[in-house]
Amino acid sequence: NNTLDPLYAISLIIICASPGGSYSNWWCNLINADLALSVAMTTVSTVVSCGVLPLNIFLYVEKGYKALNADKSEEILQLLPYEVLAYTLANVIIAVITGLIFGYKFPQ
Repeated sequence: NNTLDPLYAISLIIICASPGGSYSNWWCNLINADLALSVAMTTVSTVVSCGVLPLNIFLYVEKGYKALNADKSEEILQLLPYEVLAYTLANVIIAVITGLIFGYKFPQ
């Protein structure tokens, strides 16, 4: 059987489902594109991902991984580091809110 270990499978699912965007901000700045629009879109995708990413991971594990690997399906949900995920989510939310507050209070 040619399947991934559950730890590697969940890591791959999280990496593939995570939003990207900071690299596009760099490219926009480099080629003088609309940097404000790129930053705004990155902010929106980051905020939306706080709710959608856990839902995506749950759906991918439940519908995709379990269908392919029924014998290891119960093990994968127990491997998720829920405390670390919650801490990371809180960290991202606090960083985005802090950036919005600073941008509003100090526009220059």
